[in-house]
Parts: sequence; structure tokens; C-alpha cells
Amino acid sequence: MRPARIVFYGNFGAGNLGNEVTLQTTIEQTLRRLPGARLLCICTGPEDVRARHGIEAAPSLSRDSGWSWSDLDAESTRRDGGGHLPGGAAPAGHGFGAKLARLRRIAFRRAPQELAHSYQMLRLIARSDMLLVPGTGIVTDGSCGSFGWPYDMFKLTVLAKLCGRRILFLSVGAGPFRYRLGGWFIRRSLGLAHYRSYRDVDSKLRLEDIGFGTARDPAWREAARGRCHTGRRAGTKGLCDPGRRCGRAELSRLPWRHG
Repeated sequence: MRPARIVFYGNFGAGNLGNEVTLQTTIEQTLRRLPGARLLCICTGPEDVRARHGIEAAPSLSRDSGWSWSDLDAESTRRDGGGHLPGGAAPAGHGFGAKLARLRRIAFRRAPQELAHSYQMLRLIARSDMLLVPGTGIVTDGSCGSFGWPYDMFKLTVLAKLCGRRILFLSVGAGPFRYRLGGWFIRRSLGLAHYRSYRDVDSKLRLEDIGFGTARDPAWREAARGRCHTGRRAGTKGLCDPGRRCGRAELSRLPWRHG
């Protein structure tokens, strides 16, 4: 029997202490339930993750420094009255020349990079058994625009679905949401998942506000300690149905494919 192969995705290796603790806890809990599992993290800072957590890692971003897909959110940001782009980038120029330059970057630099990166991600996911998004507040377009985390999640979940791999969102935080396209990416990504849970009821409510139903999804208050509640309104509490397979149970009960 070959060992389980799990791919994590998240904003790890970027200097956020809370995110690094989440990843380390996920690694420890996974290995406790699945000894010998082979782990790989698709993340923001793969070098840091390799050094800090001792697992294989690959970059979640294919973008060059100085420009990204988030530039395409510029027009909607200005229409909303904002003076800056998501993520803190400076606004792009308004003239025809600036738009033409942006289109050239898309056609001759960004699109080829994206195709190459998607192929790399496809190869990694095809060799795995599961794509797992563990915790953190990554289900949002508020700080990164539609083509930040929402697009990356959409790309990875679609690739995992095409490969027939299981997709889990485990105790994630959701919101805020600012863009229609970002919301669309997020709804489609979550809709492809085999299991979803959230870190609080507010995350469920924010998703319902953008049209994604969460009635069947639990909200874990302290995932590492196994406490959860499934209420749909703030202040309501309950216990997970003992008959349901929660995300942690998925790690040990999954019928792994063997090669």
C-alpha cells in the first residue's frame, strides 16, 4: 500500500505567524492520522515552507513582480471610488497607451506564464489523492482582488476535479467580498469541494450573502481541539452530527487510490 499523498493550498510562507501555526498544526494532525503521508504545499513562499515545515512546496503564483492579474481589477476599483488597487498596488494609467501595454503583457508574458504554471499544477495534483485548503482567511477577494486567491483557488479546484481528486476546505475563514468576479470564482471553488467547514458562523453568513448556500456545512470554532457548531446564525451552537464525516475524519477514512 503506497502512502497517502496530500496537497495543501494556502497563503503560507509569507510571514503570517497565524497562518504558519495553522499549517504546522495541519501537518502534525495529518501525519498523526496518516503516518507516512507524502505532503506538498502549494503556497506563496515555497522556500520558507520547505525550511520552516520540512515538506515539499511549490509556488502558487506565476506572476512576475510588478504586475499581476490583479491589474485587471483596476477599472472596477476606480468605478467603486477607490484610489488604490487590491493588495496596495498603484493605479494603472488611464490612457490608451497604458491599456495597450497591459494587453501586451497579458498576451506575451502573463498568458504563457499562466499556461506553464497551470500545467505544473496539473502534474502535481494528478500525482496526489487530495487537495486540502486548511484554515486561514483565504476565502476572500477583499485584499487581493478577483485574480488573487479567488482565481488561484478556482484554478486548483478545477484541476483537482478534472483529475478526480478529493477537495476539502477545512475550517476556512470567508470574506469580505468586493468583486462580482471574485465572488464567482469563490462560489465555483467551494461548489466543487467534497467537504467544507468554516472557522466561524460569520464566514457562513458572508458566503450566503453572495449566494452560496452553507446550511449543510459545519463551522468549527477550534478545529485543532475538535469543537464545532453548525448554527446558521450568530450565537447559536450545536454539535456535529456523529454520523457525518467531518474534515478531520476525511483524512483517515478516505479510500485512497493506490498506484
